[in-house]
Amino acid sequence: MTLIMQLFLYLSAYHAGKKLHWSMLNSVLHAPISFFDTTPLGQILNRFAKDIDSVDSALPTSFASSLNTMISVIATVIILIYGSYFASIALLPLAVLFIFIQIGIIGRTSSGKSSLCITLLRIIERTQGKIIIDNIDITDIGLHDVRSKITIIPQDAVIFAGTLRFNMGKLDEEIWNVLELAHLKRRTFTVENGLHYQLTEGGENLSAGEKQL
Repeated sequence: MTLIMQLFLYLSAYHAGKKLHWSMLNSVLHAPISFFDTTPLGQILNRFAKDIDSVDSALPTSFASSLNTMISVIATVIILIYGSYFASIALLPLAVLFIFIQIGIIGRTSSGKSSLCITLLRIIERTQGKIIIDNIDITDIGLHDVRSKITIIPQDAVIFAGTLRFNMGKLDEEIWNVLELAHLKRRTFTVENGLHYQLTEGGENLSAGEKQL
């Protein structure tokens, strides 16, 4: 089943990439001379290479991951309803309520997350159009009110030279709970001295993923 799904995804990506390539090529071949006078050749080639690579490589992987997540969620809901049909009564109200709790913005590198956050925080004011959230134009709201409702988790982690406990700055029980939620509890148990494990400046003795978590 997995093999069939992977074949379907990559064949679909192949046909999509092929169609995109011919569409781009047709547009370039029929472009006026002024287009080539103002657009560097390297930029045109980069668009062909990068966009086609995204369709051929990144798109099938992302779609497969999304499909697996969707199937897992559906299976979990079905098992939950089958095991306790009382849960289905509360499932719909909770699902509707969750929509109004919070919204997360995630994406691949260079997908526009930072630009979107800068716009939402009004660090750079828009030149045209509107940004509507809950039927309210954010330009009609004070900066403090807008920014107090937005949380940004940066990709660059700041770690000081010292123990793991020193960098966390919490009680031991709270630290262990956080490490368990981040799936790093077992890793902490295996290192020397546990919470007193010495970290170097910038966390050079940790992996990039561990530093972010």
